[in-house]
Parts: sequence; C-alpha cells; structure tokens
Amino acid sequence: MDFEVFEVQPPTANVMSKPGKLVRPYPWPAVRIPNDIASNSDFTGEVANFLVQMDADMLDESAASTKRAGSTIDEVRDSAHPHFIANLFIGILRGLGESIEPNRVIKRVADEVCWKSAFKPWRRSPLWLVIRVVMQTSLVPKSYKNFMIYFLCQILRSCLKVPEFSGELLYARRIKIARRIDKVQASIPAVLAPIVENYFQTAQNTLQEQWNQIQSDQAHRLDWKPESLDIKGATEPSIPTLYPYLQSVCDRVVTSPRPHKPNFGPSNPLDERVSLYPDVIPQSQLISIAGGKGGITVSQFNHSWPQKSIIAKFNGASTDAGAVIFGCHIDSINLLDPSKGRAPGADDNGTGTVNLIEVFRALIAASFSPARPIEFHFYVGEEGGLLGSQDVSTKYQTDGKAVYAMINLDMTGYVAPGTNEAIALVNDNVDPGLTAYLRSLISIYCSIPAAETKCGYACSDHASWSSKGYPAAFPFEEFAKLVTAAAVELGTVD
Repeated sequence: MDFEVFEVQPPTANVMSKPGKLVRPYPWPAVRIPNDIASNSDFTGEVANFLVQMDADMLDESAASTKRAGSTIDEVRDSAHPHFIANLFIGILRGLGESIEPNRVIKRVADEVCWKSAFKPWRRSPLWLVIRVVMQTSLVPKSYKNFMIYFLCQILRSCLKVPEFSGELLYARRIKIARRIDKVQASIPAVLAPIVENYFQTAQNTLQEQWNQIQSDQAHRLDWKPESLDIKGATEPSIPTLYPYLQSVCDRVVTSPRPHKPNFGPSNPLDERVSLYPDVIPQSQLISIAGGKGGITVSQFNHSWPQKSIIAKFNGASTDAGAVIFGCHIDSINLLDPSKGRAPGADDNGTGTVNLIEVFRALIAASFSPARPIEFHFYVGEEGGLLGSQDVSTKYQTDGKAVYAMINLDMTGYVAPGTNEAIALVNDNVDPGLTAYLRSLISIYCSIPAAETKCGYACSDHASWSSKGYPAAFPFEEFAKLVTAAAVELGTVD
C-alpha cells in the first residue's frame, strides 16, 4: 500500500505574490507499506485515529500567525502548514516501510485569494484539486485528459436539464470543455467524439433560444392605430365640474399673506448620541478640545452605511501644500467569533484613538500653526475590510487632493510579556522613504529603539492609501510622542 501526501491550499502570501498560476508538483513524499502490515487492523485503526485527530485539532505549530503590536497572534484567515502530515506522519510510516518515487505530475494551479468586506477570504475548493491529482496520478495521461472531457460533458448535461440555468455560465462551461479538447486534438477516442458533439450542439441550441427570448422581450412594440384617434374630442375637453372651482378662485379677495413660522426642526441622530454619550464619540471630544479656535475644523465623512468617519483638520498656511494625515480606526471586532465574541476594544483600537486625540490636544495647547494642512482621521469599518479608509482615500484620489504623508495608528498599548519594548516599523504596503524618515524621528525624539515587522497582507488602514499611490507608513508603539514629532516636523518642513 502506497501513502502519498501533498499540500492542496498554499499560503495566501504565495498565491498573491506570484503573477499568474502557481506551478506545483504533486504528490510530495511517498512511502510504501508492505501489504501484511497495511492489512493489519491495528495499523489501519491507528492511522485512522491519527488522521481524524489531525483533522480536528489546530495545533499552534501548524497554525498561520502574524505579528501585531509586537506580539504574535494566530492568523485564522490563512491556511495551516502541512508539516504534521508531510513530515511527522510520513516519518512514522517510513519506519514501517520504504520511501518510493511516486508518479509525480506538475500542475499549473489557478488559485485565488479574493477578499473584500468579509471576515475570511474566498479560496478555490481544495477538494476539487485533490480529486484531479488522484485521478491524474492513477491514470495514464491520455486516459485522464479524455476522462476529464467526459466528466465535464456530464456536468454540461446536468446544466442543460435546468431551464433557468444561466446562459453566461453555460457558455463558460462550453469554453472550458473546448479548451480541453484542443489539448488532446486528434487523440480523442472515437466513442467520445459524438457524445461531445451532441452536448455542444444542445448547448448551442439552448443559448440561441435564450438569446431569441431576450431579443423578443426587449423588442419595442407599437400599438398605435392612427385611424382610431379622435382629434376633435381631444382638443375640446369637457370638464363641467371644474368650472365652478375656477370661478371661485377668480372671486377670491386678495389679502396680505400672514408669515408662516414652522415648528419643525430636523434632528440629527448622531448629534443626539453625542449629547447622550459625550465620551463615546471622538467627534465631541475633538470639538471640545478645539474650543472654537480659528483654522481648525472637525467634520463627519458620510459612507453608504450608518456609521460615519471623523476628520479633524488644521488648515495650513499654504493652500497648495499636500496634507499630512494621521489615521486610526474606531471600530473593534473579535476575529475568532465576530458575531458574539467580546472585541478587544481597549487595544484594538482604543489605544490608537486615544493617542491620536492626545496628539490633537497637545498641538492645540501649543497653538500649533502648520505650514501645510494637518489632518486627523478616525475611520469606521476597518475590521470589515478597511471600508472607511477605502472610502476616504478614494474620495481624495477622485478629487485630486494632494497628500504629503499618511501615518497610521493601530494597537499602540500592548507589549507582550517577556519581550523588549520597541517601536516596530511595518515594512510591507508602506512607503520606504517615509518609513526611513520615521526611523530617524524615533532616534531623535523617542526613548526606545526602532525595529522592523511585517504584516504579510493589507492589515490596517495605511494600505488603503498606499494602494492608491500615496506615501504611507505604519509604526507600532509610543504613538503620542512619535506622532507629535511627525506632525511638527512634516507640518513645518518641506
């Protein structure tokens, strides 16, 4: 009995970092177990127990992880590492049998990672890949290709039995089969050719019927019959009940109109929440801190959903200079249990919000007057897929607003036990020049050293700005001091 293993779902980073399709060999290592051992019930029972346990448990050593705020956390949105199967399981079997060189194939895998406004990304089904690899390594090449043509034709047949099946998907299914036929060309078996031709013709007839129906439904029908028109009756209407009313209008006495004072006053739900919960909504705190001083504004940014982002702004002396933006998100979520779990709001991202408000307060207290505009952004919807910052950055890009620098604040108050405190500079989805500039500010203004870290994906709101070509940076820890320094330096020096 032969045991073969391979990875069916590569890490997200591998898929997103390679243009086009991934070229991967299948299977990986293989071990042959003698039949007398493989048929032993004790052996099969232990193998079954091991595989069931591996399928049920998520061990820390195999779980994907990422670093945030200087600490390592599980990344539930990435695939697990297969080393417990590829190394441990195969190593155990190797002690009972021998390594063999399996019938290995090379496949170009069109995997995808699609993620927008969702908790987890969409991935292609790994089960379909397992089925194809097993068939391809078990059959000779020509038999596998011919079987796949037959199999896809049977799927096409099932689709044709559904009257309301989408014409676009039906057309795409035909194209996929035609592409496989082109690979085998003249080597397609004689018994298979008429089956394929029959299903192709049936699909073509179905598509033509759908198209004829669409044209018929969209056709403009004119039910106009000129001979039935009554021109005289249409131009001489009789409205006897209206004449008394018109006469009463003419007989009215004209008097001076009395001024109308409406009692209606529109209410703003957000204003009510601010008055009821003044310490919950950052806008109320920012307005209070600003104290009505000139050149400082606090406004809301409307989205297509109820929550609103908040933008506080110091007007710069120059109206043409690009703005320096400091951003944070004001929502929170429990990644392991988004619907019911308690969110870590204090650190993610109450700390970033408080730090940004403190910088705003310090600049107000110092009567700061920048040369270029300084903006403080408080985004909603970050945990749902950077929704708030995507909206704001898209609006700035559409309006052609210049941005000199964008610095993001996220999770600024936690240091993992047993680790040395440092200001970690994220090195992916950021501007290298701006990141290097922050490193120099850290050495001048801060008492703890700088370090580097990597998210591996668009992990916070800085990525929304970086993806649109704006220079963005993302440091961790001691934000209030560093950001105050950045606001003064970037806001006054070109």
